[in-house]
Amino acid sequence: MAGAKEMYALIRGMSIAEIEDAVKEPPLVLVVSREPQIEDLVSVITGVRGTPSLTFTSPDKLPKSLEPYTLVIVHNGATNADYMTVRDLAGVYSHRVFDIGSAEDPRAIPALQQRITDSMPEDAIALGRWYPALRPYAAKSVINDTSRVNAQFALVSAAPTMIPVLGELAAVGADLIVLTRNQLYMAIKLAAIYGKPLNNRWDILRDILPVIGGGFMWRTIAREAAAILPFAAGTIPKVAIAYAGTAATGKAIEAYYRYGVQTSKDQLTGYFKTALNTARSRFPGQQALPEKLPSAPPG
Repeated sequence: MAGAKEMYALIRGMSIAEIEDAVKEPPLVLVVSREPQIEDLVSVITGVRGTPSLTFTSPDKLPKSLEPYTLVIVHNGATNADYMTVRDLAGVYSHRVFDIGSAEDPRAIPALQQRITDSMPEDAIALGRWYPALRPYAAKSVINDTSRVNAQFALVSAAPTMIPVLGELAAVGADLIVLTRNQLYMAIKLAAIYGKPLNNRWDILRDILPVIGGGFMWRTIAREAAAILPFAAGTIPKVAIAYAGTAATGKAIEAYYRYGVQTSKDQLTGYFKTALNTARSRFPGQQALPEKLPSAPPG
């Protein structure tokens, strides 16, 4: 009951107005190319064609300012001179300019799509919502970013545990509130990316609460693993499992929105194992991580 009340309070206290405002209108995309048949390639990158939010131009007819455009894509398979020209024109908005590179390389387009959403986290949600081909890459960016933030918070929140009793209680309370709150916002962002209506957050959260609830289990395991380790060594499983638990939760939510099916227990555990392996490579002292992985939560 206490957990349910905490969850209810968290949801009631959430404000998603900023997310709603960010995705109301399609981001404007400018495509710069010397080739007249570039539209086919751009439709592969964005997943749309013929929409007013896509503008095509040549390098000699560039607009005076690139400020209105969220994303600028430059294509010239022979040289990067056009890309450098557009980037210089963009000035402080140069981070929005991307070179398609060699379109003949089958790895070039997915790499470009991931680079776009990773480089513009503030715009990734809207780009994913309005341009379907960017959705899985925007989702990956959101999941990775939230997992990293939760891992960083787990590291910081471990510091008070050096204070006997009171410090541990404070860290546990902050852990439950902040990490779960971040996961809830991650769920809202993923819903936005996959085109779900945002006018009723309860409809969204009702679908993914069983998965979010699994986050409580991951954190319980992290604390139990940390309890048997001395001093700073105890932060290692907390950080790694905060990262892996958030990543697994995000993958399960994305799978639901992407394929319309609930994640099975085995699949959720698989997501967690994969994310934990990633955490092992990112955080030092991995010998302190528990070898036995948790079972997936019911749901």
